[in-house]
Amino acid sequence: MNSLTLFLSFCLILITNSPSLTNANGSDLISQICKASVNQNECTDILTAYPRIMHANNFFELAEAILQLSLYKAIEGQKFLRTLMKSENVPAIAQCANSDYESVITAYKSALSKLKDDPKTAKHYARDAGNGPVSCETALAATTVYFNFEISNLNIQMGSLSYIATLVIDKLII
Repeated sequence: MNSLTLFLSFCLILITNSPSLTNANGSDLISQICKASVNQNECTDILTAYPRIMHANNFFELAEAILQLSLYKAIEGQKFLRTLMKSENVPAIAQCANSDYESVITAYKSALSKLKDDPKTAKHYARDAGNGPVSCETALAATTVYFNFEISNLNIQMGSLSYIATLVIDKLII
């Protein structure tokens, strides 16, 4: 009887410590994702700055939190661009604010709506969200007399979030 109790205790320990059956904490999940990233430090810096992301218990919660953060940042970015557009007479800023960032917002909303039932499509939308910042940066680069460091930083961060979101959503695709 004693060896049976020992065996059952051992099995219980193995089951409760199994990574597939228990939830990881946010920092473990972030570490796994950022190791696959081209820029590990940037990935870690972006994700660890947000408490909701740090509290994710699994890859679905992490993906959802990153997409929600990305959507929020896109909306705030568009507000910034629209405010700047009023004071700067630069057609590229209008393109960024009205066309490019509108497409980013739409893509993140679509990714969030598809995440649970169709992660492959959600990944596609998250990847598409990265096109808006590239288009915005291209339009600004063509404007030889104008440069705005804040817009470039916004575009870089939004591109990074798009890339990171696709890495996380990959973990949900079976």
